[in-house]
Amino acid sequence: MAPRRSPKQRALRLSVAALLTALASVPILVVGFTFHAVASVLNPPRNTNPANPGDRSLPFEAVALRSRDGIDLAAWFLPGGPEAVVVAHGHGGSKATMLDHAEFLVRQGGYSVLLLDFRNSGESQQAVSTLGYHEWQDIAAAVGYLSERQGIRPGRIAVLGVSLGAVSAIMLGETAPRVRAVVADSSFATAESLVGRFDRWFRLPSWPFSFLVPLAVQWRVGLSPADVAPVRRVAGLAPTALFVIHWAEDAGIPPDDARRLFAAAGEPKELWIVPATGHGAALSTVPQEYRSRVLGFLARHLRG
Repeated sequence: MAPRRSPKQRALRLSVAALLTALASVPILVVGFTFHAVASVLNPPRNTNPANPGDRSLPFEAVALRSRDGIDLAAWFLPGGPEAVVVAHGHGGSKATMLDHAEFLVRQGGYSVLLLDFRNSGESQQAVSTLGYHEWQDIAAAVGYLSERQGIRPGRIAVLGVSLGAVSAIMLGETAPRVRAVVADSSFATAESLVGRFDRWFRLPSWPFSFLVPLAVQWRVGLSPADVAPVRRVAGLAPTALFVIHWAEDAGIPPDDARRLFAAAGEPKELWIVPATGHGAALSTVPQEYRSRVLGFLARHLRG
């Protein structure tokens, strides 16, 4: 007959069993969280904001574009003046999320605006999101459309991008001869900056996920964080004018990235570090100063 265990022995045995079960589930949880983070990078949920320029009494026209690598893109053209601005949204956003930018550019600046949905965003074709590595080709398609549109002055086109939009605009590099000015709001210098603040973007521990997620992305699409590096392309923009905007306390991308981009860029260039905390929301935080600085920059380089 087996000896009877004391209550303490039974409790200890149950605790050990529970611990072993929990430890056995750790690899499954790590894999699950890793692939969830990868999916949020490469295939963010579609932004379904139903707003459109007509809600603000802004005339607009739906436009179909095709990127240089064959992705079908959706856009809105808002008529204004003979100078035009491509407005590009951030990761997980859409053209509808950039209506505040479009409105002041049209109403106060007198510019025509093309609001763009990046690949895998808004109403554009499903495709892998690459944090700017391929999205620059979407902006190139928008610039090409404006360059051929009647009523737009050749060579009087700018790009205003926020976050992903800013990265993609800088990644145009030497391929941007028809772009006269770029406003890059909240760009990273390299995607390694996102890895450095992994816990802030994904609310997961930096270890082991800051190692596993980039590794899984590289396995999935063949890109490493070092491959997405606007800082290595920004010099090629010159003589396109560059206005770098960043937050002094950006929760996701350190302001040193903006300084690195500015230092690597050719002339003409301007830098504004917004004395606030956040990421990509300067227009809603300091709206009057944001509009004044952006419109002043565009006036000097599109109309000067």
